Amino acid sequence: MAAWAIATLTFSCVFSGALFGMWLQSRLSRSHLSEESKTSVTLVTSLMATLSALVLGLLISSSKASFDTVSEKLRESSAKTILVDRLLAQYGPDAEEARAFLRESYRLSIVTAHRGDSIAKLAEVALQGSLRSDELEQKIRALPARSEREVLLRQRVLELSYEMRLARWTVIEATDIPTPPLFLAVLISWLTAMFVGFGMFAPRNRVSLIALAVGALSMATSIFLVEEMSHPITGMIRVSQEPMLKVLDVLGK
Repeated sequence: MAAWAIATLTFSCVFSGALFGMWLQSRLSRSHLSEESKTSVTLVTSLMATLSALVLGLLISSSKASFDTVSEKLRESSAKTILVDRLLAQYGPDAEEARAFLRESYRLSIVTAHRGDSIAKLAEVALQGSLRSDELEQKIRALPARSEREVLLRQRVLELSYEMRLARWTVIEATDIPTPPLFLAVLISWLTAMFVGFGMFAPRNRVSLIALAVGALSMATSIFLVEEMSHPITGMIRVSQEPMLKVLDVLGK
């Protein structure tokens, strides 16, 4: 399910819980809405609010870590791409074809990997990128090694090419880590029950209604952030392309 759909479902459930609490308030007798009852409900809702805040904090932290991992791997791969290009430049005219192929492969990876495609499509793109890496390595191995320096350069370029390929698959593996549906269902049920408690003792006026709506919206947007940051390439909140575009500008020069 898309992040916006999960967020909409969360808002609907939580705000409906608040409205249900207000409805209960109008149906329960005064003995059920005494100060003692209010204290008991407040204690339970405070406990649920604490648990929900801890869980949401952990989820956001985990999603941010996944997002940062993808961003770091992309920057690392970009840096190694520049290094491969510069090493091939040191190799001389024999490596010009390999450098041109490297630049074109990198350009294609940027164009195809940031269109908001599904994870299956990205895996296909990564496979195509891996095939291009195979072809690049073949071109590198075919370079003549007329001196020990050229042998070392070729070996180092092959090592970096392997590391770039590993980084590419690491990005794909870290791109789609959805929150388990049962986990989300439990969390949303906690939030809904908590807002039922809020609604039971909230004044029945527009200000309270708006406050509860804003609170429900805050819960929904926090879950939206969790789900979006778990998809750093396919989601609405994506890693920046700027480092890769900068690399593309200097490749082959």
